[in-house]
Amino acid sequence: MLSLAQKICNRLLAPFFDIMGLYLTYEFRPLYAASDYRQADPIRDLSDVAIVLQGPIEAWNEFTLNSVLLYRRWWPAATLILSTWDDEDPAMLRTIEQTGAKIVLNKKPSNPGLKNINFQIATSYAGMLRAKAVCSKYAIKARTDQRFCSPSAAPFLIESLELFPFAGQCNQTARVGCLSLNTFKKRIYGVSDMTIFGHIDDMLRYWGCEPDARMLTVEDMPSQGDAQAYAKSRICEVYLSSHFLESIGKALLWTDEDSLNAFRDHFIIIDSAQVDLIWPKYTRRESRWKSYALEAPFDELTFSDWVRLVVRSLDRSRHNALLQ
Repeated sequence: MLSLAQKICNRLLAPFFDIMGLYLTYEFRPLYAASDYRQADPIRDLSDVAIVLQGPIEAWNEFTLNSVLLYRRWWPAATLILSTWDDEDPAMLRTIEQTGAKIVLNKKPSNPGLKNINFQIATSYAGMLRAKAVCSKYAIKARTDQRFCSPSAAPFLIESLELFPFAGQCNQTARVGCLSLNTFKKRIYGVSDMTIFGHIDDMLRYWGCEPDARMLTVEDMPSQGDAQAYAKSRICEVYLSSHFLESIGKALLWTDEDSLNAFRDHFIIIDSAQVDLIWPKYTRRESRWKSYALEAPFDELTFSDWVRLVVRSLDRSRHNALLQ
């Protein structure tokens, strides 16, 4: 089947895009856990790690169930937690629980918040509380409609926190990690909220913020063209990250420079490709925001961008030390 799909792309689709002056690349991944025969390399013991899948169960091709099956095979020592709603299909809940995953059921908040931000807060925080209860040191918050397709994804995320320790003076234990997908350079304090990982105490603080009580609609959102006004409105991702930064004692200046400094000092940005993330929603593009236009409005902050921010800061520190 895979060979046939490759032949179709090579013989039919690629020549068509050549005529249009575009270069086509593609990737195929197994849809079902039973079709993925890979085993994880036991590089790191994950017995102190909880993986919290939050959100409604994705029933399409039993997507969430197959993600759970893969994660249980690849990272059997990790605690796998599904934090979802109390109106989900009981039969599917039982099937997932039989894999060894722990189930946390939640009631939906009466106010979902703009783009369901309060739904995400509710399931994420409940999942983190369960992770704390089972004595997990680290936690990875992921979505039920997304999947890490790399067997080394979970250990890599945790190892990145240990490789780049937090060295600031704020009330923060370790860096907070996120993925490049939807982490935009021009969105002030707007790290992506899809995958958030870190020390369990930081995760409880991150997701323990008060729900957004405002009754907002998409029409109420300011234009992202005015980065400062958009940030100060604290929409979705910015709501979460700005409240976290303030909770650890950081004063926010609401500028591009201060935002990049916050990314550098308090977070770590991991490329989505490094965990082989898939998200079969809205589009099948491999990199949904990548653009080769001169001005890319949704230019993502990548791991290489983040490393350069760190290196520049180190270079300035060394230079200042030489001058003293």
